[in-house]
Amino acid sequence: MIITVDGPAGAGKGTVSRLLAKTCHFTYIDAGLVFRACVYTLRLMSIDNLEKILTMIQNGEIEYCYDDTEVEIRINGKKCPAETLYSASIAESTSILAADAKSNFILCEAVRVLAQKHTDFICDGRNTGSTIFTEADYKFFITASADTRARRRYLQLLQNGHDAQFEDVLSDVIARDQRDSNRMFAPLKVPDGAVVIYNEGDNPSFCISKMMEIIKF
Repeated sequence: MIITVDGPAGAGKGTVSRLLAKTCHFTYIDAGLVFRACVYTLRLMSIDNLEKILTMIQNGEIEYCYDDTEVEIRINGKKCPAETLYSASIAESTSILAADAKSNFILCEAVRVLAQKHTDFICDGRNTGSTIFTEADYKFFITASADTRARRRYLQLLQNGHDAQFEDVLSDVIARDQRDSNRMFAPLKVPDGAVVIYNEGDNPSFCISKMMEIIKF
């Protein structure tokens, strides 16, 4: 079974997806983290195009590891540092690269290849249900106001040891929303057939209860 959870940055879809995966005993696939890891690998290895990254994934040189609690991306067996993958610099570069049609296609294919080894999984991102896994059995779209999402992102950055100002994070969230929603290829949108859930509070259990009412095993 494939379940996709899409939504804008900071909507809480990652937290909800992890909890849903645990509830359903599914693998959790973080599409955004895979995108970021591809960009990180470009920088780390001074690679000039994404097709080489895709080849590394197909050859098993880049791995997605999930142990029911933690997600790791490993390059040649070495864990990618989470603080770097979640940095504002990598986030900005990833969003810009994903706006390019050819690059987005390769990034989406990278997620598909890494997910192939798993039978039942939940994949979250911005276009998982509309582009990456259009054949998903269930599709959800989690959203919240820009102010709420910026606050979550701001706290995440602080927890990961980054210096941040809320006003800057809010501006980044708004700019990213515009970029992700207006790009010509694979824009951020509610996938066809998706159930929309508003997540303004900090209670992921509310979202899970709504989702479990819909999912049939």
